Amino acid sequence: MPDRDIVSWASLLQAFVKKGDLSSGKRLFDLMPRWNVVVFNSMISGFANLGDLSSAESMFAWIPEATLVTWTTMVAAFCEKGLIARAKDLFSKMPERNMLACTTMLEAFSLKGDLTEAKRVFDSMPEWDLVSFTVMLQAYGKRGHLVECIRLLQTMHEKDVVFYNAVISAFINAGDLEGAKSRFDLCPEWDIVSWTTLISGYAVARYFDAVESFFARDTMTWNTMLAAYVGDRNISRPKTTFYSMKERDTISWNVILAAYSQAGDLEEARRLFSAMSPRSTSLTEKSESLVQYLTSQAVMTSIPAPMHAP
Repeated sequence: MPDRDIVSWASLLQAFVKKGDLSSGKRLFDLMPRWNVVVFNSMISGFANLGDLSSAESMFAWIPEATLVTWTTMVAAFCEKGLIARAKDLFSKMPERNMLACTTMLEAFSLKGDLTEAKRVFDSMPEWDLVSFTVMLQAYGKRGHLVECIRLLQTMHEKDVVFYNAVISAFINAGDLEGAKSRFDLCPEWDIVSWTTLISGYAVARYFDAVESFFARDTMTWNTMLAAYVGDRNISRPKTTFYSMKERDTISWNVILAAYSQAGDLEEARRLFSAMSPRSTSLTEKSESLVQYLTSQAVMTSIPAPMHAP
């Protein structure tokens, strides 16, 4: 392809990388008369996306002049693989940083539970956006650091449902259900995470009456309550809840089967499974419940549990 310029070569290479065909991409790379930073970044990104960090590192070391995109791609690749120390080392050597690199490291330290490093990255960011605020809030919330969460809440002006969900979770982790409910009420819109987080918080705290009086009785709410009751090993409340449901789905059946199994009442579990109507329950749903039922049998009788089909 002597008549093609570097842009044409780079476009073809990017097409291979986008398809995940790095073997063809590497052959094309070796045939290219010269390379530019776009070509190197494409190869590094391709290797990183496939989890081949060794090849990505080799390409990174070979690049004449790494750009901000190059550095950020490598930092993200290390974080994706859980190699936080190596990501941190590379991050510290970056000649300049962008929001993506900072947020990537912030998320990595947050998931690791390293609040000191997360806060250091957060404070060093040139600016904060909704994503960085939410990640930092989630990091504090998971550890029950309510004071820091409230401080962030007061600082942030733009808020979305993900941000409010993190706030609700933070209050629940700190054991402040009243605070969680008040923030829930302030949320301009709710999603399934909002409802499940708050309901689970009340249920785990054993405030079942509050759950039943606060919330609308859709299937999701019922299932969340039902799952929370199972931990008691007392079959009466999950049984009452299950039979009070106007509609039941796969989750409902699996949870009640688990409840009877944990209570040691395998006869009732067998009866319930047999009672699942083919007209109201699809074959897939019933097969999933069968796995739940047989697994409970395995727990009780020490036989091998069934495996899900691949």
